[in-house]
Amino acid sequence: MHKLDSFDRVLVSLSGGIDSAALLYMVAKQYTITHRTTEIYAITGYGKPDTLEAAKFVWGYVKNKFGRLNWKTHFDYDNYYDKSYYSHRGKADHEHRSIFMEEHNIKDVLHGRVKTTLTEEQLKQCETQYPQAVSKLLLNSHVIETKKTYMPQNRWEYTIHRPISNYTKSMVVDYIKEHNANELLTKTISCYKQKKEACKQCPSCLEKMDLLGHY
Repeated sequence: MHKLDSFDRVLVSLSGGIDSAALLYMVAKQYTITHRTTEIYAITGYGKPDTLEAAKFVWGYVKNKFGRLNWKTHFDYDNYYDKSYYSHRGKADHEHRSIFMEEHNIKDVLHGRVKTTLTEEQLKQCETQYPQAVSKLLLNSHVIETKKTYMPQNRWEYTIHRPISNYTKSMVVDYIKEHNANELLTKTISCYKQKKEACKQCPSCLEKMDLLGHY
């Protein structure tokens, strides 16, 4: 993980998937040593209840594991968005997220984007159904921007940090196993359909099968 700056308060983007679960665990482990007074928040944008349930499990699991940290609130919101207004979900998420951040004076978000372990050939199999996601995964297989500043419509400027952008998905899985936190592999949801019952076709499902032998 890249070195984390010292923040007064920080918001972890918690999707309910493996990457963000590992990120929250890593942050908590490091902050136990270096930044115990940092206020830790999380936020989950969800389309299906299963995703929110998984994110709540992760929040509770890590919070219980590292109980002496300055844990605050896990926010959530329905991430339905008007496609005629926002070009993609990410832009809508920035707007939703900024409302909570302004209310709690939070200026920094931690995001768990990592490099895919899928081959270009595997990704091409998903391109028809998930063109935007595949395009982003192909780009991220070479480089991931580690820090980016956003200015939402409410003018609450904030910075997204990607502290595990140097990790691949396989490295994330290995980290979780090494720390005996296997529930973060079995009780999270990676599927693009955001349901416990995996679609078995999206890039996340293919990658999970490759690395764990199950969906």
